[in-house]
Amino acid sequence: MVSAAPETPADIAVEVKIGIIAALPREVEGLLDRLDIMDGKTSGGFQTSHGRLDEKEVVVLISGVGIKKARNAAATLIHRHRPDLILSAGFAGGLDPALSLGDAVVPSVIIDQSGARRDAPQDMHAKLVQAHPGAVSGSILTTPRFIPDESEKEDLFRRHDALAVDMESMAVAGEASAHGIPHLALRVISDTADQTLPPLSRFLDAQGEVIPMRAVLYFARHPQRLIPTLRFYIGMSIAASSLTELLVTAVTILP
Repeated sequence: MVSAAPETPADIAVEVKIGIIAALPREVEGLLDRLDIMDGKTSGGFQTSHGRLDEKEVVVLISGVGIKKARNAAATLIHRHRPDLILSAGFAGGLDPALSLGDAVVPSVIIDQSGARRDAPQDMHAKLVQAHPGAVSGSILTTPRFIPDESEKEDLFRRHDALAVDMESMAVAGEASAHGIPHLALRVISDTADQTLPPLSRFLDAQGEVIPMRAVLYFARHPQRLIPTLRFYIGMSIAASSLTELLVTAVTILP
């Protein structure tokens, strides 16, 4: 079902070549540093940056984490900016044990646990995979919640044969498809299949940033979880750098 978004002529801020949706600011900080930023504001309730890279106008929206927020962000992007291509970009948890931190995944298909699927445009997908060194192609799985546990990752890999798991790609792809706009998901591994993560919501805010006092209290009570958490943060730094390069490649060569 297409998400409703109120629209008037004034709502159409600027039409762009490529629209990018990421859940967290950290996922696109590197890309924003590369853009010639023309405008930054809140659009439809979402943090939005408008800039240019390689002579292409790009809009980046920060959706927040999860399916509903990603769907609403995609609806806002489409109604207000009319992109020719939408990229859903961000971190993903590895399901395939062969994947390492920072590996770039450009899925040929997005699936969910109900059996629904969205296929990537074959020509754009093939062009990006060929252009970006080390890019891995296959399927990714979108779930409605964070998957922190190694055993659950193993089970999802066994049942779905997906390379990685995220919480937004299917929602963005569905909204793009409903409006006839090509969509690609760009994901980078931030935690591998063998990692079990702590309950991050205990000490992170909605933007993925540490709440210092909560973190101090949490790790005072659970010191054994400090090393796995530090490993996860190292993984996010590696993933952020890798994602920046993947996004720059995509914007440069597509559509």
